[in-house]
Amino acid sequence: MEHNHVRQPFIFLWVTVTGLLLLSFIPTPYFLKKTIHPVDILADIKPGKKPAPPKETLPNGSKINIPLKSANDLLVKDFSNHKQFELFLRKLKTAKKEKVRIAYFGDSFIEADLLTHEFRQLLQKMYGGNGPGFIAMESINSESRKSIHQKNSGNWKVAENNAHLFNSFNSSGTIGSYTLSKNYSLCNNVQLCYQSNQQVTVQVNQGTGVYPKILPASNAIQQIQINDAPVRELEVQFPETDTKWYGISFEDSTGIYVDNFSVRGSNGNHLAKIDSSLLQQFNTIRNYNLIILHFGINVLDGKTNFDWYKTSMQKTITYLKKQLPDATILLLGCSDKSTRVNGVYATDEGVPVLVELQEKLAVQNGLCFWNLFANMGGYNSMLQWVNDNPAKAYKDYTHINANGAAQLATLLFQQFKIQ
Repeated sequence: MEHNHVRQPFIFLWVTVTGLLLLSFIPTPYFLKKTIHPVDILADIKPGKKPAPPKETLPNGSKINIPLKSANDLLVKDFSNHKQFELFLRKLKTAKKEKVRIAYFGDSFIEADLLTHEFRQLLQKMYGGNGPGFIAMESINSESRKSIHQKNSGNWKVAENNAHLFNSFNSSGTIGSYTLSKNYSLCNNVQLCYQSNQQVTVQVNQGTGVYPKILPASNAIQQIQINDAPVRELEVQFPETDTKWYGISFEDSTGIYVDNFSVRGSNGNHLAKIDSSLLQQFNTIRNYNLIILHFGINVLDGKTNFDWYKTSMQKTITYLKKQLPDATILLLGCSDKSTRVNGVYATDEGVPVLVELQEKLAVQNGLCFWNLFANMGGYNSMLQWVNDNPAKAYKDYTHINANGAAQLATLLFQQFKIQ
């Protein structure tokens, strides 16, 4: 006769819940604090807990320079010797006649073109331009980008580099399908970025039938227009060759363009790993006028010592200034991020320290700086954004949603208005 095991799952569940309840009332052992957060499954229903007020001193007794929401903190600060940000703003006046380009480097905070799409739309509405700009042949969010829906039939063989940026792809008979967001008009200029030691032909379908497009051989990376009429939807069949495909760009003949380069989990030091020749070739074909660096959330870990970050970010800044000497560099201070301590979410104590360090890096290297933390509202602003109705951030207390992206993009855009 078989035993009845129906009760065993309930017994297991009872033991698990009981154990978690006990852990909720037992302080986390010191040796575990380095690896796990305190357990409190009742945290969300316990009454009376409020966010901790901002600390004025660090554990070592030194004072924190808290970025307050003042008029000066909310503006772009230009620490360059030649008023680089002002020169870039003047460049915007030419966008009706030529292309002005921004390379926006960041982590998962700008993933899926969420923030950059809103920012790009505001800039293009004022200064001209149409289209999302450069898009890699494939990424982890290819099909969920805010600006363009991208789908690949067949697999790309990616030759990923240490920087996880400007990767080259080899086709296995891949077909790429692209559909622009309704926020954009029809694009007049669709360009493929590739490198091939022999002439190669792609098959293009822009809704009026399939036609071949011959791309010339080149030892360097180049971009060639492949459409012969304005398009919203486009399909490209890539031959199975040794050609290195880098991406496709949707744009017009003039205007301003913001290329999104996000790397999930990065603290920014990956940029120094981009091969110098590769970076220079991309800059030759894209000709970036402004570089935006947006990192920080992956640096925070509940601590306040960021000496390692200062060293690695200094290396990154030095490298970018050497490889892209003609571009203005705008460093964004870290956004607010909440961590939970004893069941209460509040600004990670490392945030203001990190923002202050980032501003010092901008000063020391003659960069421009924008305090994102202060513009969000300062201390516990992420907590507020999560609790807002409608919410402007997700309940990971780290990332913004579409509402938050629209607000931050508007705040950043205000810095680019020509008086």
